[in-house]
Amino acid sequence: MCNAEVVDRWVQGREGFTRSLKTNGKDLWSYDLKIGTTCDTTGKILIDYTAGGGRFISQTTSSHVGLARVLADLIVDGNSPIVKALER
Repeated sequence: MCNAEVVDRWVQGREGFTRSLKTNGKDLWSYDLKIGTTCDTTGKILIDYTAGGGRFISQTTSSHVGLARVLADLIVDGNSPIVKALER
């Protein structure tokens, strides 16, 4: 399985994983960092952990965010209060 397939499975609500990207169908993780989640009303929410998103983590995580960006329903800044709520 490749990273793009993991993102597709996240969108479909199915499990999938590679060594660095995984999903249980609801949440999406880059390594152990949650970069996406699913909300009943909003759909797929992606956290922008890139240099442009205000909270750069790593190049690999930025690549994962880039793959999911085109399929997410909502993209939030890495420093958004929404992120703080998701981290709980």
